[in-house]
Formats: sequence, structure tokens, C-alpha cells
Amino acid sequence: MNGDPVYHAVALAVCTVLMVPVAVMILAGRTPSWLRRGGAGARLTAWALLCLYGLALVNGVPRLADASSRTVTLCATVGLGFAGAAAVLFVAAARRNAAGNRGD
Repeated sequence: MNGDPVYHAVALAVCTVLMVPVAVMILAGRTPSWLRRGGAGARLTAWALLCLYGLALVNGVPRLADASSRTVTLCATVGLGFAGAAAVLFVAAARRNAAGNRGD
């Protein structure tokens, strides 16, 4: 019902390797050089990345556990909330970056 668990495990591993270290590094105050240009919205970007990671977890773990279709659907619905929060945070970060660039 939930497909091949290898695909979900690989997706979770890739998300863990790519999103979590960057977000934690930004929140710890060590902003990567490619993100310093905008600067003002870096923390919001980090929280948005963590929301996307939450989306990956909420969608991947039930499928890996071979949960019922009802549980997978519920978790996918919760994942939409994470996706919406990430979108709002990315827009807020872009606005903050634009406002910071105008002030220069």
C-alpha cells in the first residue's frame, strides 16, 4: 500500500543530511557564506527548512512503518500544515531580506 520502504528511507536520509545541519548551523549563529548576502531573513529560512524536514518526517515515517491508509492520510494532512508554515516563513524571510537590502 505504501510502496517500497527503501524510497522513503532514502528520502528521509537525504532530507536529514541536507536540511537539518544547515538549519541548526544557522540557528546557532554560523550562517553559510551563500546565505549571508540576504542576511536578515536567515533565521526564518532555518525555521522554514525545519518545517520542510517535519513534512518529510510526517510523510515518511508512517509509510516506513506500513501504517494504515487512514493514518497515512492523516499524517499527509498534517504535512500540509508544515508545508504551509514553511511557505509563510520563506515569504517572510524574502521580505525581510528585501527590506534589509533596500536599507543599504
